[in-house]
Amino acid sequence: MVYSMGGAYAIRIAVEQANLKGLILCDYPAKYSSIPTSWSDKVISNGFIREEKKHVVIGIQKDSMQTELYHELSLLDIPVKIFKGGTDGSLLKESELEKYRWYFKDITICEIQEAGHKL
Repeated sequence: MVYSMGGAYAIRIAVEQANLKGLILCDYPAKYSSIPTSWSDKVISNGFIREEKKHVVIGIQKDSMQTELYHELSLLDIPVKIFKGGTDGSLLKESELEKYRWYFKDITICEIQEAGHKL
């Protein structure tokens, strides 16, 4: 089970795992996003990570690049469950859900009505 941007990483890893039994993705489209500098500044200033690990956050931000992963979905033949928020705060829009539905044969989508991105 992965949340937010972790879903993109999980999709890439899942393609390489022959013994994977299923995947649970939470409120994020199948893509890597280009991450703004403001994200790494916020993560560091809010104390979400220890000082000695801040180089990791800065590296993730600098290396980030918008990359669609929908082709990778076609390589996965496993059950998938997707949780998404039901308010405007959700990062998983209907157009992205349609893409998930197109590529996955065995998919369950659960919408949490009162939630945004923070499920």
